Amino acid sequence: MTQNPYPRLVELARQVNVPDELCDVTPATDRDELAKVVAANRPILEEVRGCLTSECSVPVRYEKDYRDEHLSDIRDIRHLARAIFMAGNLDQIDQQWADAVQAGIDLLWLGCVTRRGGLGLDMLVATALTGCGMDILRKVRAQLDQTQRSQLIAVLPQVEGAIEPLEVIDARERDWEIAVEYEEEPFDVDQWLEELEQDESLTEEERQTVRSHMMEKLENLGGDETVGIQLSQLEIDRRFAAKFRMLTIDLALRTYHRAMDEYPHKLEKLATTVLPEVPLDPFTGKPFLYHWMPHDFQLSSPGPTGVDSKVLGPWPMVSQGRANLCLDEGDFYEE
Repeated sequence: MTQNPYPRLVELARQVNVPDELCDVTPATDRDELAKVVAANRPILEEVRGCLTSECSVPVRYEKDYRDEHLSDIRDIRHLARAIFMAGNLDQIDQQWADAVQAGIDLLWLGCVTRRGGLGLDMLVATALTGCGMDILRKVRAQLDQTQRSQLIAVLPQVEGAIEPLEVIDARERDWEIAVEYEEEPFDVDQWLEELEQDESLTEEERQTVRSHMMEKLENLGGDETVGIQLSQLEIDRRFAAKFRMLTIDLALRTYHRAMDEYPHKLEKLATTVLPEVPLDPFTGKPFLYHWMPHDFQLSSPGPTGVDSKVLGPWPMVSQGRANLCLDEGDFYEE
């Protein structure tokens, strides 16, 4: 039996050094200071890549004190993700697009292994890590060459297929609670939000991702202030699946344009030239919305309502049928 690399992953995560003042990379961040930190962590990040395999999974213990003890592992994994995200940001500053792509891919796989085998808390952290990886990849996608586009087109379906299903995690969580005779406590949203804002170990990207996802869940449950810890993540998973698939199509469209000097009039054209098949929108089971222009295009999903609103917008508007979901959804939060 192949050894589980997760314990080694946590060991490496504990060796990462990220100064507090560099946790949030902004346009004002000193590039040379950032480069020093990334260079110091680079050997660790390269070894981490070898741990992100299909054998890597959270080794849950069915003991009552497990969840509290596991929190330190989760903090270390988040710290590691921050170091990878910093490296990806430096790569963008230096226009090292291949390295930026690798940082984004590493974060996607880190999200996968953080979720696999874990409980609900691991799933929430994995959601934030996946969001950080996608943020890097969608920002650099227009800068990539054919080799880098091909790499991503191959990897994205692999990552999506490797994400452990929500129902498996929910079943494991229930089994764990039964085994340890866990009594569920009510979840105070106001207190959670206050603690989230005060948590200096989170980057603003991570904080925004976790906050928005939790608010979506509460809205879907009617806006109750106190709800159980177990909240449905099905819509969030579909949202990421939509973005994985839109990024795959986006890259294929750019490859097609490079060869033909124009974009195809219909997405189906990609299936005979660039992709083995064109992925469908996970919300509708139909092709994504595609607006053709000779030297540009718009790609989107109507989201859970299935309503084509003709405009792009942030997720709260998408979930209400007032906007379509696009890869650059994150930009609406920065405006």
